[in-house]
Amino acid sequence: MRRALIATAALLRLLTPAAVTAQTVETPLTDNAAKWFAEQTKVMAAAAQGQDHLFVKPGVRADRNAQAVEILAVAVGLGEGTPAEFFLAGETGRDYESVAMTAVRPLDIQAALKFIGLAPGRAVDFGNFHFWPRGPRVAMTAHWNGDQPRQCPAEGVRVEDLVIEDGKPLIHSGLTFAGSKWTGLGGERTFQADVMGSVACNYNDPWTILDVPYVARQGHRYGHVTPNPAYKFEWGQQLRFQIRPLPKITEIDLTVRILLVDNRLRLAVSADDAAWPEPLEFKAFLDKLRKLLAAGQTPFLKIIYDDDLPAAAAAEVSRALRPAVDAETLRIEPAASQLYYEAWMPQPQWRNRKERIMQPAEIRIIEGTAGEITRILEDWSPEDVVLKPTTVSFSTLPEAEKQIEALAEWPTDIVFFFVPPATPCGIVTEFYSRIRTRFPTIYIFVDKAP
Repeated sequence: MRRALIATAALLRLLTPAAVTAQTVETPLTDNAAKWFAEQTKVMAAAAQGQDHLFVKPGVRADRNAQAVEILAVAVGLGEGTPAEFFLAGETGRDYESVAMTAVRPLDIQAALKFIGLAPGRAVDFGNFHFWPRGPRVAMTAHWNGDQPRQCPAEGVRVEDLVIEDGKPLIHSGLTFAGSKWTGLGGERTFQADVMGSVACNYNDPWTILDVPYVARQGHRYGHVTPNPAYKFEWGQQLRFQIRPLPKITEIDLTVRILLVDNRLRLAVSADDAAWPEPLEFKAFLDKLRKLLAAGQTPFLKIIYDDDLPAAAAAEVSRALRPAVDAETLRIEPAASQLYYEAWMPQPQWRNRKERIMQPAEIRIIEGTAGEITRILEDWSPEDVVLKPTTVSFSTLPEAEKQIEALAEWPTDIVFFFVPPATPCGIVTEFYSRIRTRFPTIYIFVDKAP
């Protein structure tokens, strides 16, 4: 939805590389690597005997007192200019796109992070409009012995410096402990990071344990992030990755109600059940957000459009929020029973049926709760596609539901609303709540005033 496509499936296709060419890379997880893992695990386990603050699993060690997790790994030795999507991958991961590989089970890495007191957050889920991972922020560093490729500093090297994007290392943002998704039910549940081998990556991945904390779509980043020539590790080189919390960076949940006060747009904000003193104008709201960011707090917003707010005002404030979202000043997630803010920002050319890649349902509100529903079928011929619309009228929302059911055979699960500028948001929200199971994707076109 963010990239001017009207179907979730089309969006997901955009977010995935059109073609991935696997390079011939021999896995560094050799018998010698396995021997080193076993020897080091034995040493770590012996040191942990009787020490309640230590946690050891094959290849991974956690120290609750030191607030640190250490993971054994070996370098893949990617060539300069090779796509590098993972800082660290497991045995089932993609060695040809990883800076390093580990034989440690990803679930054991997650257990180690939980042992030092970190709770996994939530991975990205594009279908549910969760475009940012959530969870505790951590710093991940690489450590090695010897002087190849250079002497390792005592504090290690941040993983953001191990790769470059368009010639520059990634910003030191830390990583988000999102925790990989689980699939299945009950005793059949599967930890997907074990299946996919994703431990820490530099694009938003629903299967990874550690994700970058900003929007980084795979399809947009692929091929732009490559190994940093300054840290050209030899194939099979022994590495240790260390993970430590960044407690000064936290997340804050805000609920923002958009309403009219004396015919002016205002934002009423509450955080953790405590309301901010008074509704703010938009600039004052952004100023407060910047102060939160400066204090190390990352705002996650849920937007509520007041029932009496005119549709034109909802579209206006949604457009005004977009630059702050793009600048990572704030992150917006769906509020219960509310429209996601991007629903108010359709592409203007979609009004033209010939400009669409598929034909959604069209619902036009004419006055109050009365209007028309149009289903558009496509009849393809060798020369062109012929659109065949069927339009029916309704006077109430229950009647509209019945008309939708009667038409049946809807070609997509997308709906376009066309509404007069003064239409209250409450009408659109209620209407959508009745049909969202059939039409989960919605865009609202605000017509011009007569």
